[in-house]
Amino acid sequence: MESTRFALPGSVKMPRLQPKRLLRAAMRGSLQPRPSRWARRVSTCRLPRWLTGPFRPLVDEYLNPQVVGRQGYFQADEVSTLVARHMDGSAEHGRELWILLMFSLWVEEHKAYR
Repeated sequence: MESTRFALPGSVKMPRLQPKRLLRAAMRGSLQPRPSRWARRVSTCRLPRWLTGPFRPLVDEYLNPQVVGRQGYFQADEVSTLVARHMDGSAEHGRELWILLMFSLWVEEHKAYR
């Protein structure tokens, strides 16, 4: 096939386990400098509070056992445990709940039940 003619060797694609090195080199000067690790953490540190605050109605609606069970991708009792532990403050599952919430919203929007 013709597509293999343009393939790059692995040493160029991912030297020293830096998967975006080639892309960064090609875009140097065109993009803003890479944000610091601190800046990335700041944007996600509010997520646990948002899930117990303004997004709580969405969590209650889309991560309840009936909805999770109907969708069929995850065990409803496990999701309920994550939600309960996050909401009562005994554990911080903000990232996991956000991913589950976005997936649940997508499944409902597209009626992609199992």
